[in-house]
Formats: sequence, structure tokens, C-alpha cells
Amino acid sequence: MHDEPRHRQPVRIDVEELGKSFGSFAALNDVSLTVRPGELLALLGPSGSGKTTLLRAIAGLTATEEGTIRFDGEDATALGLRERRVGFVFQQYALFRHMTVFDNVAFGLRVRPREERPRAGEIARRVRFGALDAKVRKELRRWLRELHTETGLTTIFVTHDQEEALELADRVVVMRAGKIEQIGTPAEIYEEPATPFVCEFLGGAARFEVEAREGETDVLGGTFPIESNAGYSGPAVAYVRAHEIEIVSREMAEGVPAVIRTVRPFGPTITVELSIEGRAERIEADVPRELYDGGEIKEGQGIFIRATSARIFPIG
Repeated sequence: MHDEPRHRQPVRIDVEELGKSFGSFAALNDVSLTVRPGELLALLGPSGSGKTTLLRAIAGLTATEEGTIRFDGEDATALGLRERRVGFVFQQYALFRHMTVFDNVAFGLRVRPREERPRAGEIARRVRFGALDAKVRKELRRWLRELHTETGLTTIFVTHDQEEALELADRVVVMRAGKIEQIGTPAEIYEEPATPFVCEFLGGAARFEVEAREGETDVLGGTFPIESNAGYSGPAVAYVRAHEIEIVSREMAEGVPAVIRTVRPFGPTITVELSIEGRAERIEADVPRELYDGGEIKEGQGIFIRATSARIFPIG
């Protein structure tokens, strides 16, 4: 969604205490945020988190029961899409509600005479491009980012793809169950997740249930502070990412014994899957390629590991 070029300046959008329900399901629950003029904002979250409902509400396609939407300070809550002067691109194919499933499918074929329709072979060639490969997706993201920079429009997009949101957006809004969990730059969201949900949704982190003592806890041989609650003692959850685990020498007392189960030798960094005694789930660690090339990393090999960093959240 974006504001049309008719605006001399990109608009500022303010969402204030927005609420929307579908029956007993609260799609939006007291949602407030500000989209800065000319910003590229990503709404990120799992299915059912409310991100698409929020986008449609801002565009004027979905009416809300509570709250206010302002464009450059003017109340636009009761205005439709045309009056708000926004462009909207749907995520999915649009269907004609008055047609049956068969009629919807057949519509495109009936519009063009038989002699003008594409042949079966041509359709097959085009369908292959429906699922974009990784290289094309990356190029498309780069193009979208450049297009946004050129136009300078205020733009909001919805995605459940964490990589897409972090790579494209100026800021990311992480949503869950109709509420905003965190708003921040991609770096802030990744480096300083505000809640366990944000940390887990971004992926790539192993979860450990730990016991904190006076604002600190031990995880994989390292001791780390609970920055959100100094002095806390009690149960906590810790998250350690693959690149925050290092292999240490056997002599280091703080190292935790582990066994290499699988090795993925692709690229400059090798990813290994490890098992630790007393833990059912395996964890991943990124190790320098030199260790693999030197024969120090093999499946079934016992090693010692240590966490270099962790994110700790009190429970309760």
C-alpha cells in the first residue's frame, strides 16, 4: 500500500487504538503506530496475527469498530480507499464473489477468443515462474527497495517472511494475536528482540530454560545478564543463535560437551547440528570453514562448545 504521487509530500499515517473483531475473534486489539512520511514499513507476523487486517484498515478496505486513522493529521477513519488516495496491491488472486469456482477459473479463458489464447506449452513455460527462486527473489527485493527510494512514497507491506522484512524495510512491526509485539529498525528487531515471541519468530535461535540468580544466568558455559530485569532471580528462558556458539578446547572448564550429528559444508561458514546431553532438541552452530577443511569437524565427533552471547527473558 502507498500514497499516490498526487501528494506533493509523502504522508504521515497515525493509527490510534485501533480495534477490529470478526465475531468473537479479535483481529486487532488496541493497535497504535505511526508510519513516518516516505517510510517503507513492514508488517511482519504469522497467519492470524492481524497484519493484513491492519493493512486493509489503513487502506480503507476494512472498517474498524474502535480507534482512529489519520493521514497527515486529518481523520480518515470514515473515508474509503479512493478518498484516502492510496494504492493497494493484493497478496492473493482476486475472485469474483458473484461467480462459482468454475466460472472464476473459466473467466480468463472466455475473455479472449480461442485463437488468441496461449497454447498449452506457452502456459506451462509461464507457470514455472510462479514460484520464484532465491536469486530472483533477492533481485526483486533489490528492485522494490530502489523503486521505493526513487518514488519516496509512504509504503506499507505485509509479509510473514522474516528475511524479506529485515532486508527491505526501514522499520518492522512484529504482530501477534492482533497486537504489536515490537516496532523497530531491522537491526533493533534482530539484535534486541523485545519478547520471547519476537526472538522465536525470527528463527535461528536455540531456546534454553534456565534459572536466573540476581540478574544473571548461565547458558552453554557462559554467564549473561538479564538486561530487561536487573536483579531478577527465578525461572527464565534464554536464546542463543548459531553464530553465537563457538568451539572451545577440551581443557576449558566452562565448555559444554556436545556431539556433531550433521555437517552442512556450504559457503564460508559451516553449519553443524549438535546434540547435548540432557537435551532432546538439537542445536545449530556456525563454525569457521578452516576447521572443516582441516578435518577438525566430522559427524559423530565429540567437541566442547560455549555461548558467546544470549538473550534472556524472565518467565512470569
